[in-house]
Amino acid sequence: MTPDQISILTEMNNDLISKAAKALAENEILKLRVKVLEEMLFGKKSLAEEEAIGTMKYGEGAN
Repeated sequence: MTPDQISILTEMNNDLISKAAKALAENEILKLRVKVLEEMLFGKKSLAEEEAIGTMKYGEGAN
């Protein structure tokens, strides 16, 4: 590979890493928004917590 090719691939790699980091940050923001909406709709327990409780009572986690 030529130095120019390596430079181009490095730049493309850095761009992809930057885009991935941005997508992860946006995902975390969306998770927080969903949590807030769940708390508004269902009270303090989120839907995920309700499902976890139900699984423990009636599903695989039940004794």
